[in-house]
Amino acid sequence: MNQIATPSGRALTCTLFALAVLGCAGGGNVPVSSGVMLGAYVPGGIASLEAQTGRPLALDYRYVTLGASAFPWLADDAAHGRAPLIGLAPGGVTADGIGSGEYDVALTALAIALKTFGNPVALIFIPEPTDCKLTTFYGPNWCATPATISAAAGQYVVAEERAWTIFQQSAPNVRFIVAMEGTAYKSGLWKQFYPGSEFTNYLGMDHRYGGSGPAYDFASDADVKAFWTAVQSSGRSGIVTETCAGPAYEAELISTAAKELPSMPQIAGFVLNANPGGDGCGAPNAAAIAAFKAMAAETYYQAKLQ
Repeated sequence: MNQIATPSGRALTCTLFALAVLGCAGGGNVPVSSGVMLGAYVPGGIASLEAQTGRPLALDYRYVTLGASAFPWLADDAAHGRAPLIGLAPGGVTADGIGSGEYDVALTALAIALKTFGNPVALIFIPEPTDCKLTTFYGPNWCATPATISAAAGQYVVAEERAWTIFQQSAPNVRFIVAMEGTAYKSGLWKQFYPGSEFTNYLGMDHRYGGSGPAYDFASDADVKAFWTAVQSSGRSGIVTETCAGPAYEAELISTAAKELPSMPQIAGFVLNANPGGDGCGAPNAAAIAAFKAMAAETYYQAKLQ
């Protein structure tokens, strides 16, 4: 078996399974047309936000659990020129189960279903894998100590490598994203969970600003700065896979990001979390919608997934 050095310095085993398909060299920066892809997450679909924005968006974020077989929204995405951005949520599966091959049939079925879409698809393998709530995926109390965190990171890397290899074989139109919380970049934890550039196309960040103060600036946000640093060392382009702020700051988040992202040329995507409840920051207010519409009108934010 071959071994690969990840940015954390840990040796990543390249299994015979991966060697047979990829020679452990399947990764690659996926180019986008110049600029940044805009997207959004809205439960039930992004058509209403697009109507307010004034044009179709590049990325339509949807959550899917392993074993799902019906994706009626794919046809609508194709009709409107969007790329699906799929967050593959763990549901009841385990990292060890994926890594051992227990879910190969389900992963292959999902890959084949997405291949039939024809156009490029973006897939986040287990959004926010450093979230301590993932007790079914890793096991109870996995966040308890540095040792248990390290063990969980190893589980994730093996599972992600296997899923990546299956998709490379069965659905080459799918682009993989490893997306962690902004706090994982700030703490450095991302390095333990990063499988290496050989096994992903993009590095992603789920970001929520919940602070306070007289003003907000995207590029000055500690999580954003840490993510930008990580992107530059990862060997991959980055995507802000979710971002939102409270009503007092969301318009500033969007407008300052619109001004500052061109100075971060390796960040290729910006996805607004417009979920009115749950993991979002509430529905965007009128000022935030106006800022997002202005951002969407700029040439730099017309990129598409390739």
